Amino acid sequence: MLMRVLICPVVIAFFALALPIQARAEVSIAVVDVQKLLTESKAALSIQKQVQTEREKLQSEFAGYEQKLRDSEKKLVQKRAEMSAEEFTKKREEFQVQLQKTGGLVQKKKRALETALVKATGKLRGEILKIVAQKAEENNYDIVLTRQNIVLVARTFDISEDVMATINAQITSIPLNIEE
Repeated sequence: MLMRVLICPVVIAFFALALPIQARAEVSIAVVDVQKLLTESKAALSIQKQVQTEREKLQSEFAGYEQKLRDSEKKLVQKRAEMSAEEFTKKREEFQVQLQKTGGLVQKKKRALETALVKATGKLRGEILKIVAQKAEENNYDIVLTRQNIVLVARTFDISEDVMATINAQITSIPLNIEE
């Protein structure tokens, strides 16, 4: 009886240790470079191009605001001699308010662009996840890891190019929706 009590845990421990080893041998693993997909796919390049176009528009718009503010400041300085101290102080305070409003508007537009970029990139990331899940199901991958979490991996595990081809075929652009 004592022998049976001692052997039973040993046998259970043996099978418990043997099963994971056997299971690990049958696990199918894939690796995908999500960062590459987020920067080099057609949709990612479309997002980048839209952001660049919007930034250029904003730079032009901001340059216009800056020029108007410089002109206002220049006029204020030129007319200083013609104004009383109280009138000059009032005009200077009005200029400061306008300067703050313009600064706030610039920051608001920059934040709106950044928010649109984050949303578009998030949408692309979601589409990448769907495609990776589809590839995992089609190819019976048990585990799919991101390349960013792997130090070294054999190229045979990397499915990034396959995922890239599917993304480029299915999603050529994602609109950048800027909410102001």
